[in-house]
Amino acid sequence: MDRQQNMEQKTKARKRRMKLVTFVMVSFLVWAGYTWYTQAQMLDEKKESLAELKQQSAALKKEQEELQFKVEKLQDKEYIGELARKYYFFSKPGEIIFVVPEKE
Repeated sequence: MDRQQNMEQKTKARKRRMKLVTFVMVSFLVWAGYTWYTQAQMLDEKKESLAELKQQSAALKKEQEELQFKVEKLQDKEYIGELARKYYFFSKPGEIIFVVPEKE
């Protein structure tokens, strides 16, 4: 009987160890799955944010090019004179300005 009790104790101990190992493995897999899922969500958010920022960057680059073009044009004295005549009704000597109302 002693031998049979010893075998039962070993079997119970082995089952407890297997349950513990199984619990640890399942816990690890749940933790790993949760971590993977949250990181995948964060990665998707970052990708969306990156796409948005790239669009904004492209728009800002285009605006910068337009502004740079305007700055270059404003360095030209003839262009500045043209703007002054157009918006502030300045005229060259001997020139007559006629204001024509715009159609709606």
